[in-house]
Amino acid sequence: MKEECIEYLRKVNKTDPIIKHIIEIHDEYCKILEDEIIVDVFVCEDFNKDNQKEDTSLIFFTSKGGLLEAKNYILNDRDIDYVKYLDKVDYYQIQYRNYDLEYITDSSWMKVLVKLSNGIRIYLYAIGKNCEYLTCLLKKYFVPLIK
Repeated sequence: MKEECIEYLRKVNKTDPIIKHIIEIHDEYCKILEDEIIVDVFVCEDFNKDNQKEDTSLIFFTSKGGLLEAKNYILNDRDIDYVKYLDKVDYYQIQYRNYDLEYITDSSWMKVLVKLSNGIRIYLYAIGKNCEYLTCLLKKYFVPLIK
């Protein structure tokens, strides 16, 4: 896994055992992808019904416009979705609170919905510091592809 990805995981307060687990998942996915390289990682997190922060999934972006989502990665499940999003973005929607796209608090929250031309919807959630990273990913991967 790229060092920048590990630095990101540390910035969003992932523990060493969780980072090790994410690296294991990354390495497994690299075996499946063959000719694609994972270039970015993102941990989706949202507030649960008790208003506590909770990881919901793990997202990997690939060098060839692919997105892999590992649901329930904390539980060690291997439930993988893969989609190519390159040149297929029809629409995106951003929702946020306690965040003005610059100033972040621990209670900042952001949701991004990306709708692809094939009807697939990608939902990405972030809390606190992770909102800034989600904003960067939105600008890097989806905004340039809008039709």
